[in-house]
Amino acid sequence: MADHAFDSCILRFGQFDIEPAFADEALRASTEIAAMLQGDPTFCSLSLWFDLNQEGRLTMVVEATDDKWLPLIEEFLEPFGGEVTTPLSTWSMHSVNRRGATFAKLAADAVMSTSFRTAEPGHARDLISEYRLIFESLEVLPGFLGSQIGQNPDLEEEIGGLVFWTDREAFRKSLPNQTMYEVRVYELARLYLPVAGNTPGTPAV
Repeated sequence: MADHAFDSCILRFGQFDIEPAFADEALRASTEIAAMLQGDPTFCSLSLWFDLNQEGRLTMVVEATDDKWLPLIEEFLEPFGGEVTTPLSTWSMHSVNRRGATFAKLAADAVMSTSFRTAEPGHARDLISEYRLIFESLEVLPGFLGSQIGQNPDLEEEIGGLVFWTDREAFRKSLPNQTMYEVRVYELARLYLPVAGNTPGTPAV
């Protein structure tokens, strides 16, 4: 499976907890945010994910080639006010390696597993190489769709890895008996793409 060539892909993550009663409102708000992005050539995708490790936790991912869209995650939360039960956690990563399916190729029930680690000073490249070897070994597993590796633009030793799976069962079967670092898993709730002819804000998933 060959690496993909791409230019300056930036991923912005926003993680927050919300009362379950407001989950549908969160999905509607994501549609409004996506409508703002349609038609801009720097917009790649916007996705909303349910955290399967913790009920009521959502993660939004904005994928773009320009960081002007990064504050949109904060704007997304404004209508909720006190209904957001924990402070927003945000972080960014610049993709340095991407293989297989991307956000744009995901379908309903897709799952994303993530891990974020910090290398020893001066050893970011070593950690990136370690991620690549691990992810290449996952490509033969049933249900594997693709992977991305990224680097924190503000602290190069912070490396993140994303793996996309067809569903929860495919992810579950990929897990070794023991893991040496934290892996979180999310299920796709909404995916928006800049597809020509789409009604602005119409979800692809």
